[in-house]
Amino acid sequence: MMQVNDRVITVTEHALERYAVRFMGIFPEDVKDWLSENRESATTQLTEIVTSAREVYRGKVGEDGEVKIILFYDVWILVVATATAGNTKDRLVTIFQKDLGVNSTELTLLWLGEVEEKFKRLVERRSLAARKRDQDQKRLSREIDATTDRMNQLCAKYEAAEKYRDSLIAERAEAATEAYNIDTEIRTFAARLLKQKLI
Repeated sequence: MMQVNDRVITVTEHALERYAVRFMGIFPEDVKDWLSENRESATTQLTEIVTSAREVYRGKVGEDGEVKIILFYDVWILVVATATAGNTKDRLVTIFQKDLGVNSTELTLLWLGEVEEKFKRLVERRSLAARKRDQDQKRLSREIDATTDRMNQLCAKYEAAEKYRDSLIAERAEAATEAYNIDTEIRTFAARLLKQKLI
């Protein structure tokens, strides 16, 4: 375990092995023996490297979305997996050097500089997009709330109009019933009159 900028970072076995092979030039078949003798110094050296490295990116990586920290140290790339529910500490996962097909420190540093700039541009674009998304969501939420209020007002007006229409229908039915009743009364009266057979 190492303490880096108030963070506790565990060095994984994989990172130690990659450090031995890639950084120290130990043959893969000799790594176990070398680590049994040099684990403490290797961990100390990795601590110094991580402490001196530049953080280029911190965020989700790949399909699984695990949050990782990508660090650059000279011509080396280091990957730290951040703490998760299953792992309570950050873990130095690996250390490697990009193989550009030529043995040129200058070219590798130039390439790493371009990669770092691309990360900065992408992170800035993401930040701008996130701000726009947040602004759009606030604006759209206000519009949704206003539309919902208007719909509620219209529903209340509709309900009032519907009640008024229903009252008119009831009044019409009442008028029709009254007219029918009077018509019935007239027919009944006329029928009684004719039953008296005055002739």
